[in-house]
Amino acid sequence: MVVARPALGTLNHTALTLEALERRDLAVHGVILGTWPDDPGVLEHGNRAALGTLRPLLGVLPERAADLPPVTFRAASAHWLSGAWS
Repeated sequence: MVVARPALGTLNHTALTLEALERRDLAVHGVILGTWPDDPGVLEHGNRAALGTLRPLLGVLPERAADLPPVTFRAASAHWLSGAWS
């Protein structure tokens, strides 16, 4: 999987990353969006939709998820990676 950011430039960065991994015969099963903002705008929503055309979108992690205690992160990650956020 590839973790991408939802901000400006992510489509190019993610496409280049996927291309580099494919050239090395590394399988990529999908993309996870990290640092999803509390109040996403048109750009973030558009990037989320476009990234889903490159590979399956496996999940969305909210901003500051890495700051959570590990037990809280583990408990919430099932929801973040379930598709319930879509």
